[in-house]
Amino acid sequence: MKKVINKVAIFCDFFNSLGGTEYYNFMLARSLKQRGIDVKVFIGERPKYKFWLNLLDKNNIEYFYPKKFHKDLACRKIEKEFIKKVIKVLRSWQPNVIHSHPPGKMLVSFFEAKNSFSNIPVIVTEWTTPSKNTAHWYPPELNRYINEISAFIATCEKSKQGIIDYHNFKGNIYLLPHLINAASKLPEASIDNVYSVGVISRLSPEKGLDYLLGAWMQVVKSFPDATLHIYGHGDDEQHLRSLAKALGIYDKVVFEGIFMPITGIDEIAKKHSIFVQPSLFESIPTSIIELMARKKAIIATDVGGISELINEENQTGMLVKPASTEQLFKAIIKCFSNPSLIIKFGESAYKEYLNKYDLNKTMDKLLRYYEIICREGNNESKTTRCSKK
Repeated sequence: MKKVINKVAIFCDFFNSLGGTEYYNFMLARSLKQRGIDVKVFIGERPKYKFWLNLLDKNNIEYFYPKKFHKDLACRKIEKEFIKKVIKVLRSWQPNVIHSHPPGKMLVSFFEAKNSFSNIPVIVTEWTTPSKNTAHWYPPELNRYINEISAFIATCEKSKQGIIDYHNFKGNIYLLPHLINAASKLPEASIDNVYSVGVISRLSPEKGLDYLLGAWMQVVKSFPDATLHIYGHGDDEQHLRSLAKALGIYDKVVFEGIFMPITGIDEIAKKHSIFVQPSLFESIPTSIIELMARKKAIIATDVGGISELINEENQTGMLVKPASTEQLFKAIIKCFSNPSLIIKFGESAYKEYLNKYDLNKTMDKLLRYYEIICREGNNESKTTRCSKK
């Protein structure tokens, strides 16, 4: 008999930043709710900002969180206490599935505390490409419980391989695209503001913005009117401002600050014909997909699964080596010097987006995966499973 999915619990470590992790969790909760599924969101620490909570309220989605937030990001004291309340709610509510994103502190705390708690299947979305570079993002205890997870969702082939190689996961791994909100209206590729380049990024070392600033110092020597616009926030902002000053390009770099996820991307996309993503490691950034949906030319580093979307063979954009100021410089200059190439990249990227990203189809697949893991149950030996292709 076909399993009916009508209750889903979502675990997330935090709901603060206006970044891709929170974007995914909100889109997951909203999309399930729109399918008539009862959703409860469990957040591992008290959100400092109300942006996402307001959206959850607007969509009539119930959420729970503790009264405190972490100053020490490695600490799990709050989650260990909060999970007692979570389990109490789960016992009485009895969801069909727990969906955790990321595989982090909330998930580990749950596995530690559940003991004889009835086996609710757990499916986990892995947001990044797991490797030694991302090791600091995972609780050290995760490895102990990794094969208690019923199934993983990977957003690209590179992430899937990382789940196998780094996590040493033995169960099912399903490839499922990001949950992306479509553009508000059909975009038109353009070459307006060619010399105004956009960047959408968290301001932190792994995003490679230091190298982009180094490249920009060379760009403005050839194109003095060019300006770089950085959208995002993070602990590295003061360092990046100081670096721009030291390089003598502070008047050519604009720190635009944060923008509203989901809705704000439309206005930003209109302002720049070219966007750069200089990350040192990634899966596939949400912003790249959003910009492809708006016919933008993209220059990105060849890390994680980005090459599965952006490549010169399909004329969907330009790839460069990570941590290379020279390649970033050459790619930007090539676009500046070939406006028709900007149009070509934007049109091809949009076609690739339409080919791979459809929220309704993605949710249909996700619900089928829920049904599969509910049928299999947590008692099935993970060693007998094969990864889904």
